Amino acid sequence: MDVTRQDLIEHYRNVSDEELLARASSGELTSMAQNIADTEIRQRGLKVPPRVADDNDEELIDEKEWVPVTSFMYIKEASIIQDVLVQEGIPTKQAAPNPQRYATLAPELDTVQVLVPRKRLDKARIILKAREAEAEE
Repeated sequence: MDVTRQDLIEHYRNVSDEELLARASSGELTSMAQNIADTEIRQRGLKVPPRVADDNDEELIDEKEWVPVTSFMYIKEASIIQDVLVQEGIPTKQAAPNPQRYATLAPELDTVQVLVPRKRLDKARIILKAREAEAEE
């Protein structure tokens, strides 16, 4: 049986905070599951724990090398693009908006950034441009 994105969303929505945090920090989740778990953690107002990097995951070793490829007003939109990139083999993360800015008079200015490893930025841009071109057709 294949596990769908919706299956994972529902699963992580129903687990306890402790279990969600433990799974998200285990380093054992697929990229899609990791993105969904991280999104659920942020929606609950919890801090996303650092992920355990394995020896082959060079992108996770130096967090300074993650760069924004695009941004959105809503986490759900960012998650959709993350799924597209992950399916193409590009790891992603979200940079959530600054929670202190929500108290401002202009919360609509907040955005959620989709980050990719600097080494994969060009490939991510090509994928997103191709997706955009397909949507215009």
